[in-house]
Amino acid sequence: MSTIEIHEFSTGVKVQSSQVGTQVLWWVEDYTEEDFMNCTLEPIPDVVYQAIDEELLKIPCFPKSLNPQKFVIIGREVKNKKEAWSIIAVISKGKDRNREEVLLYRYFIAQGLGKLTDLLAWFNTNNKPTFNPFDQKDIGQPHFYDDSKTRHNDALTLPQFKPLLEEKNPCLVIPHDLTCTVIMINQLAERRKKKNKLTAWSYQIEEIYKPQTFQVIYPLNSDAENYLRKKVSQRFKPKIFNNLLGFLGDFYQLMTHTIKVPLFLLVGIFFVGGTLISFPACLVLFAGFSWSILFIIGILIMFSLGFYLGGSS
Repeated sequence: MSTIEIHEFSTGVKVQSSQVGTQVLWWVEDYTEEDFMNCTLEPIPDVVYQAIDEELLKIPCFPKSLNPQKFVIIGREVKNKKEAWSIIAVISKGKDRNREEVLLYRYFIAQGLGKLTDLLAWFNTNNKPTFNPFDQKDIGQPHFYDDSKTRHNDALTLPQFKPLLEEKNPCLVIPHDLTCTVIMINQLAERRKKKNKLTAWSYQIEEIYKPQTFQVIYPLNSDAENYLRKKVSQRFKPKIFNNLLGFLGDFYQLMTHTIKVPLFLLVGIFFVGGTLISFPACLVLFAGFSWSILFIIGILIMFSLGFYLGGSS
């Protein structure tokens, strides 16, 4: 048994409401100069900040078919040479002064790996807190959680989970009609991750950045499931390869479709481009050749001078 410190912080915003200081009809007026608000630690650990900056805990937009009162949740472990943290990001939907959608994040973190289960247990027993600008927090005042309260029941022994555990794809997209809790998603990710890898999962997702970095994704509906399956099945390709394919594709389209650019201009472009490339190349080759000739002539002069001086003595 041990006591875990759970820190938190939220998206930094300035809010306005119809009744100042209350949660009645509030909206986001602006973002603060600082990245975060309601923090219980300062500064934010570098490895956590980097994960947020690299969009490992973000989504492009709030699911359209999800009740605005609900939330999306992402769990991830992060680590560098100096430190390791477990994180859950709770994502909810808000409005700005123009009544447009904004994404609002509330992060809960615990130091060390293997703490996601404890974070979720604390989260579930504390009314599942989401973004709340009026829930003021102070530096140095984390939440304290007794990890002996965490239940470790293995729900994956149920027969419907067997094929999921045997799935070969590194990123598993769970069938949307399979009822799962977020605790089950976390258990699946921990069971499926490779040795020495970091746990990562997402829950109630339609779209997400970098889906291949997760072991498990739970889609919100059938459309999301089909979309995410296609995304995670795509293999990574080097940028240079993608650029080459793009260039060849554009060139093919240019040669096989009506050319809107005048032919003489197209020829001129190729001529000027070839000249610009060939002139420096010829100059380099000529310079190298010239230096080689000068070097050989110098050697011959030295040998001749040596023979001359040796003969005269």
